[in-house]
Amino acid sequence: MANRVLGIEIGENLTRVVEIDYKAKNPKIYNMFGFPTPPGMIDDGVVQPDGMFRSILYSKLKEKKISTKKAVFVLNSARIASRDIELPLVKEKQLKEMIAMNASDYFPVDLSQYKLVHEVIEKIDKPEEKKMRLSVIAIPNEIISSYEELAEDCRLQIVALDYSGNAVKQLMLREIPGDI
Repeated sequence: MANRVLGIEIGENLTRVVEIDYKAKNPKIYNMFGFPTPPGMIDDGVVQPDGMFRSILYSKLKEKKISTKKAVFVLNSARIASRDIELPLVKEKQLKEMIAMNASDYFPVDLSQYKLVHEVIEKIDKPEEKKMRLSVIAIPNEIISSYEELAEDCRLQIVALDYSGNAVKQLMLREIPGDI
């Protein structure tokens, strides 16, 4: 059971929950269910800790005999921005510095209100060309803290936050051969 997590996506109208293997190459789904999202629970990605939500979640987890407390929340918001960029091939520490220095070019917002995360898509290390392609995502701090509060309220431990756009991209990369 130690390698299981709850994947939770809170939509405007429907909340989806799946209990799945964590970090497995071919994850197994153990349980899944959905329930109507309480009105006013979410506003453009920001969730409001809600006693009704917690009660419904607890009762559904109990009904399905799920004891997993680790959670991965899938975020949905028009305020989350994603950009694919190219940078010279450098070490991780330098990479973070380069992204931070150039972030205002990618995201024309007050970056003090956002957390930037990145993923290396591709490394090109040839004598004639040394660069990497990255996916950089800017997530409003307000959204992150709202999920942290919700997890605490529901007595869950956040192991990761994911962006719905990334989840779709990962599925497409896995299911469709070739370049996307």
